[in-house]
Amino acid sequence: EERLAGIVSLAVDSIISVDENQLIRMFNPGAEATFGYQAEEVLGKPLSLLLPAHLTERHQQHFRDFGDSSDTARPMGGRSDIRGRRRDGTEFPAEASISKLVQSGERIYTAILRDVSERKLTEEALHASESRLRTTMDSMLEGAQIIGPDWRYLYVNDALAAQGKQTKEALLGRTM
Repeated sequence: EERLAGIVSLAVDSIISVDENQLIRMFNPGAEATFGYQAEEVLGKPLSLLLPAHLTERHQQHFRDFGDSSDTARPMGGRSDIRGRRRDGTEFPAEASISKLVQSGERIYTAILRDVSERKLTEEALHASESRLRTTMDSMLEGAQIIGPDWRYLYVNDALAAQGKQTKEALLGRTM
């Protein structure tokens, strides 16, 4: 137990446990940093404190479904509707894994939650940059291409396809 407590206290991710009534029973330092609350402020309070109001009903349904299922763990990394709410009211996207176990006759649910705000911002910036690059290359009057290390066309613009008297689709994936 001492070793587990040490691991939980050092985890960067949020680790939050709730009981069957969705009252917070554990709130690690990672959760304090993510949500902006101190553990003593949230222990015994409803989990809804950490959820955006517009997602409360959906969360309640997921909680019931998971509680009624025979599953003991549920990874939720790819779901776009996982969001948390910080103390200041701001929402953030998250990935989570959730487990349940019976302890002293009571079901305990534990979530390991990761704030993915920075990753989402980076992905958006990358998509915007790719879009600008594609727009620039598509509008060029000269033929432009991107070739992979195996000499296959990864990208060709309309001008290159016209110069080769082929469609872009016919060139993509083929070798030079």
